[in-house]
Amino acid sequence: MIHWLKAALTVSAVGFLAACGGSDDHPAATTGPSQNIVQLAQAQNLTALTAAATKAGLVDTLSNANAKLTVFAPTDAAFNTLATQLGFANATALVNALPASALSNILTYHVLGTEKRAADLSAGGPTQATLYSFGGSATTLALNTASGVKITDSALTTATVTTADARASNGVVHIVDKVLIPPGVLNAVQTAQVNPAAFSSLVAAVTKAGLASTLSAPTSSLTVFAPTNAAFNTLATRLGFADANALVTALPGTALANILTYHVLGTQKTAADLTAGGPTQATLYSFEGSATTLALNFSSGVKITDAILTDATVTSANVRTSNAVIHVIDKVLVPPGVLNIVQIAQANPSFSTLVGAVSSANLVTTLSGAGPFTVFAPTNDAFAAIASTVAGLTPAQLSTVLTYHVLGSQVLSTQIPFGTAVATVSGQTLTINNSPLSITDKTATPAPITATDIRASNGVIHVVSKVLIPTL
Repeated sequence: MIHWLKAALTVSAVGFLAACGGSDDHPAATTGPSQNIVQLAQAQNLTALTAAATKAGLVDTLSNANAKLTVFAPTDAAFNTLATQLGFANATALVNALPASALSNILTYHVLGTEKRAADLSAGGPTQATLYSFGGSATTLALNTASGVKITDSALTTATVTTADARASNGVVHIVDKVLIPPGVLNAVQTAQVNPAAFSSLVAAVTKAGLASTLSAPTSSLTVFAPTNAAFNTLATRLGFADANALVTALPGTALANILTYHVLGTQKTAADLTAGGPTQATLYSFEGSATTLALNFSSGVKITDAILTDATVTSANVRTSNAVIHVIDKVLVPPGVLNIVQIAQANPSFSTLVGAVSSANLVTTLSGAGPFTVFAPTNDAFAAIASTVAGLTPAQLSTVLTYHVLGSQVLSTQIPFGTAVATVSGQTLTINNSPLSITDKTATPAPITATDIRASNGVIHVVSKVLIPTL
């Protein structure tokens, strides 16, 4: 029978103060606290913690009279919050469901191997080594002691010490308002679930897309570029939705699945592995029978260019889960073949002037239709160069200018008939030159083609750095 169960479970307020210590002239400062860490946790009604410690086989470790430990002790409310986030009814169901080894890993992540009061934590620097090891090394907690004590765990969530310096006979207990998540214990989906402030939109999208099982599979070894809620909200706003929830609700599950698998690599790669892997990385999303790739730039951190030529930055790297490594990014990556031509222009701020012009000319419905189309898309800078001219156009003339940028079929870069007059939707022709790659319009100045083959669901976009001018 576990020896600490024989201890009294109720202590008076005076007894607790004695256990916690007190001022230097308090008798407890001389005699020392009588309760060990487990008994103290019981006395404070930390029932979920004591149940987890029992199942994990950690009672002897936390009761060891010769130890001097620091324990960050989550409240029952903290365990209930974690349980709800992971889909359990309550803390009891969570403790019953998790394997003892998982509970042991979680709890030892809450323990430092030396006794450190709040003042010692402040003096000890921004990281503290725990009793939990991952990948052959002790894990650390990130501490911020600017205002009290706050602890950031491996899932990038933060716990606050609500009661500090509860003295035990074999260490000190700091009560925290959150269960800390160690690396390598939860899977990729669970890690996102326990951080709703950052990833609730991602979790909702994964669920609707039917990818939860794929991203939770224990046999998987994946890399996930995880967009934040702010990233989803930004994309939603650009596409005309109220917020990320509206975006996820509106998009079909298949479209969400295509978008999300474009954020996943089929092998586990830390930031260092990404750098070693070169400038392109293959994703789980296939388009027209081939795996798609992401373009990576490592000159300053890790930046990722997607299929619509927008860049995401890795803001937090190497979040380790049981089946993946997560890199947090500040933008939703857009894959080829998912958004239509208008949506791609909306999603890339470089085309905001074009989007406004298309809307003014009442061409949104047309260019969002089945197509297929080829659009030569002028950038904002291209429009800015002739801003006064554009401002003077009538609605009919603006429509002529814009439809002069559109072909009534899909023409990829490999299919361009160089040097031949090509009919546009406006009824006028243009000529595409091969060297340098450019377009001859009705003016004497060719328009350089700066990017090709941005694939939409209803055609293709080629980027030009000059607005094409037809006969008006």
